[in-house]
Amino acid sequence: MIKTGIYIDFGIAYERILKKLNISFDPDQVTDFQLEFLKRIIERFFGKLCRVLMFSENDRTLLHTPVCLKAITTYEKLPLSEKFHPNFKVFLYSIGVTPVNSYSPLLGSGEGSSSVFILTVIEDLLVKKIPVDSVVISTSNTELLPLITWLREHTGKEIVHASFPCEKKNLFNNPASKFIDLNWYLREAVVDTLILIKQVRKQIVHIPQFTRLHKEDLLFLRKLRESFF
Repeated sequence: MIKTGIYIDFGIAYERILKKLNISFDPDQVTDFQLEFLKRIIERFFGKLCRVLMFSENDRTLLHTPVCLKAITTYEKLPLSEKFHPNFKVFLYSIGVTPVNSYSPLLGSGEGSSSVFILTVIEDLLVKKIPVDSVVISTSNTELLPLITWLREHTGKEIVHASFPCEKKNLFNNPASKFIDLNWYLREAVVDTLILIKQVRKQIVHIPQFTRLHKEDLLFLRKLRESFF
């Protein structure tokens, strides 16, 4: 089984997840049910990514062992971050994801994101020399193109691009490059979470936030099913 290092431009991926789930960026518009649903989705999304790589060009799946899974962003600026207690980073740690804050006191919030992403990957591969066969990079940021090119030419590692299709850019300058469609992971996470809700309704498991659904929550679920199925 191959060993992988996974690096996620989490700010971009997280906002895509919110939009695809039709969850508002306004914390006052998000119910307790929707917040719990979002947490379960993120947990299952990363859980699937840690077990299998799904390549979009031929629907091939590959089991792998992640040596590291790092989510890089400016956490202070994430939508709904104030609703995660004690904070978003602690939540990610609890589900096996290592958060890396790209905030730079010198450059300002968000300005050092690309630099921190590059330094994180380079430190792991060249300084710490983590034992990986493949490196998965999830981003649509073209500022990271030099990093991707350099990794392909100098590390001897297989470099795989992961993103949502609407973000996909030819960062590899190679149409034949392997690409991981994150939509597959999101859909699988939605299916698993909807099954969990059914189990709660049948009193098989107990999750307080899923027990009582309000009108806006039922509407949220109906729109979700229309979007994904």
